[in-house]
Amino acid sequence: MKKYSFIFISVLLMSVVSCKKEPTIPIVKTYGHWATSTEICCGGEVTDDGGGTITDRGVCWSNTPDPYVNNLNCYPCGQTNEGAGTGEFNSYITGLTPNTSYYYRAYAKNSAGIGYGNQGSFTTPN
Repeated sequence: MKKYSFIFISVLLMSVVSCKKEPTIPIVKTYGHWATSTEICCGGEVTDDGGGTITDRGVCWSNTPDPYVNNLNCYPCGQTNEGAGTGEFNSYITGLTPNTSYYYRAYAKNSAGIGYGNQGSFTTPN
C-alpha cells in the first residue's frame, strides 16, 4: 500500500510542476499628455506582465491612427523606450511639427508579444 501511495504522490507532484502557464501579452494603460508646438509628455503603466518578463516599454507615436512599435512605413513616427518592468513610466517626444495631429499609445513587450494601451491624440499648437 505504501508503494502505491508513493507512486500516486510522485505522479501528482510531477503533473503540478509540469503545468507551467505560457505567458500572455501584457496589459498596458496609456496616460494623458501635455504638448507644446514641438514636444509632448505622455506615458503609461504596465498593469499586468502577462506572466512574462517585460523587456521593453514606452510610447509609440505617428501622424496616422493606431501607431505600433517598429513602424517603418510612416513618417513622422517613432517610439520611446523607457526600460523594463511593470509600473508607471513617462515619455518625452521631441522634434514634432507645429500645427500637426499626432496619435500615441503606450506599449510593453514580453516573450508573448507586444501589448498596447488605448490610443490618445493631440494637435501641436502653432
